[in-house]
Amino acid sequence: MQTLADAIDRARVALQDTAEPYRYTKDTLLALAQSSLARLREDRPDLFLRRYTDDLGNAQPEYNLTHLDEAQRERLALSIAVRATAVDDEANADGRLATLLGIANL
Repeated sequence: MQTLADAIDRARVALQDTAEPYRYTKDTLLALAQSSLARLREDRPDLFLRRYTDDLGNAQPEYNLTHLDEAQRERLALSIAVRATAVDDEANADGRLATLLGIANL
């Protein structure tokens, strides 16, 4: 998982949304990924010391995540999944949000 697209793909696995037609659109997950990246920078600015001026609100799928270690990239993917689940009424009803929150420890 080296790019934002990879993190989005990993989030799809956590969301059990890997087969078309997708429940979550690419644009929706990209927007959630951008906000998750911004939140990660807010929580851990030390991870972005060399990239602090990056405009994360406009980060594209090819945005390089190699400045994050594997654990932080996994946390990013789970954060995307949690954010997607939080806005999905069906997911809230069947307990997926609570499960993902527990896994992500967010």
